[in-house]
Amino acid sequence: MGTEKALLSVGGKTLIDHAIAQARAISEDILIVGPKETFSAYGRLVADVYKDCGPLGGIHAALARTQTNLNLMLAVDTPFITKDFLVYLADAARNNPQAVVTVPRTKDGLQPLCAIYHRSFLPVAEQALKEGRLKLDALFQPASTHLIDLASDAMKQRGFSAAMFDNLNTREDYERVKRGQSRSAKP
Repeated sequence: MGTEKALLSVGGKTLIDHAIAQARAISEDILIVGPKETFSAYGRLVADVYKDCGPLGGIHAALARTQTNLNLMLAVDTPFITKDFLVYLADAARNNPQAVVTVPRTKDGLQPLCAIYHRSFLPVAEQALKEGRLKLDALFQPASTHLIDLASDAMKQRGFSAAMFDNLNTREDYERVKRGQSRSAKP
């Protein structure tokens, strides 16, 4: 996109401000993974231990720093995620203590950047990073992953849908979000 997405403004708030506000629905203890020069004004920062390793590197850095067992990982470029959904996700993680990851699933696949990770995922992430395996989905073991199926009737009845996971990857996506439309709402 050519610019730092987190600092883009939608509805009078930057995406980072929006993500922090949404995350505060389930915790006041917010860690931000990113460069100090960009994000120091927004809260406590965590630097990647494994540089240039994408989302897995950020998840690892956050889990290495936290003392909390259950940790929300939330991408900054998903402005349609609601507080209600994050509360539901956190409750699902608490109610499934055997789950190492509680992750939403849409028809497009798993949504690992809006998921609850138990701290016990840290050694899995560490080993994968050491081996250069960066694809998150491949690290989720079926026995220890609790899936939240967004296509289910229960999710639809709660008003949750896959459209919440529309993110900003292009300038066109950003312009559409500024108009208040999700990708799913596109004609």
